[in-house]
Amino acid sequence: MLPLLALALAAAASNPTSASDCKAALQIKSPGPSHSLSAGDLIETLNMGSIPDLDVDPMFSVSPDGQSIAVSVARANIASNEFCSGIYVIAPGSSPRLIDSGAGAAFWRFDDYYGMTGFPSGFPKVITPHWSPDGKHLAFLKYVDGRLQLWCWDGSRSKMTATFDDDIVDFRFDGGGLSVIAKVRDDASASDALDQESLSGYHFDERWFPYGRNRPFSRGPAPYSFAAINIVTGEHRLWRPARAPRRLHRGRSRATATRSPAITSIQVWPVKQSAPSTAAEASPPTSPARRAPRCSSCWSSPARPATSPI
Repeated sequence: MLPLLALALAAAASNPTSASDCKAALQIKSPGPSHSLSAGDLIETLNMGSIPDLDVDPMFSVSPDGQSIAVSVARANIASNEFCSGIYVIAPGSSPRLIDSGAGAAFWRFDDYYGMTGFPSGFPKVITPHWSPDGKHLAFLKYVDGRLQLWCWDGSRSKMTATFDDDIVDFRFDGGGLSVIAKVRDDASASDALDQESLSGYHFDERWFPYGRNRPFSRGPAPYSFAAINIVTGEHRLWRPARAPRRLHRGRSRATATRSPAITSIQVWPVKQSAPSTAAEASPPTSPARRAPRCSSCWSSPARPATSPI
């Protein structure tokens, strides 16, 4: 039941709303008259972070001079059935400053959920802002048009710095300059493979979760590439490490779930497509061995074996 409810919330987060509405929705509300706590109060609470079983990224970061804190926030709106997300900068002796806001919210996805990649969790992904080494810029991920982009604030305004066909899932500053190394999902080839499979009929195997989406998930682990991005100009290039990339942080996924044995002898054909004419065409692919879920914010290491279910 919990995954179903979480997926429903994730679907609601995809509906667009105006930037001005989100700016107003994310303002810190002054205490009003006392009243009994309601479900609406809990739903529309200004949220920070996620659940530790899925994402252990820090919720905030401290500026190099130790004088400011940047934190990502999100708030649901019952009336519009939508989410808003934003970044606050807080300094001693001044009111919290909302430096960026927008519609939608990023949700955590499994990199390798028992052989499938991109499987949704329905739980918020922690967006950790990062200060540049000189403290003059603040870089962060922002969910726009269905994907995570890299944005940057220069102390006066925020703007989009880089975007790709797929999500930028994480990044770190490279040395002492204004360049970051970004980790980017590369789902194009897997999506093309599913499109090709649809021409002769999808195999109804362990990749199917009908309440997740209306076609199979791609097989994991998720493919990634790395890019070096200048946060001022937005110029970027392919980045290849001289050695095996280290982990971006120490967080690991511990989420897991149980499933029934997969059906591997049924095939589903799209509308107006004919069934295969031979047994060879209808035979399903060999199912891979089950693997524990893998986290989406790691450079390379697999996830620790699960210790508790969702």
